[in-house]
Amino acid sequence: MTSQIFLAALIFIASLTLMAMDKRLGIYVLLVVSIFLHKQLFSIYQWNILPIRIFMGGFFIWCIAYLSFWFYKNRDFKTIFQHLKSPFIFLLLSLWFVRLLSLIF
Repeated sequence: MTSQIFLAALIFIASLTLMAMDKRLGIYVLLVVSIFLHKQLFSIYQWNILPIRIFMGGFFIWCIAYLSFWFYKNRDFKTIFQHLKSPFIFLLLSLWFVRLLSLIF
């Protein structure tokens, strides 16, 4: 059980590190890991905790931190709202938020 918690923490830290080092490679790994959705084979510690969900949680936290630092440096509300109005960005952020909330259920 403790080894599974260690594995989950390792996946989370690896996702944060990978995104900080190379964003494109991080997205490629996210796409590859997304095929591991079978709960019986790939669950960690509990039934609903899957490696892809842990990786997406790290990716989401990295995105929030990256946007926070970018916003702190630029302080440009117009640019942020222009990007958020894009349907692709809005749908992608909504999907990530719903999937992150799905960890609870």
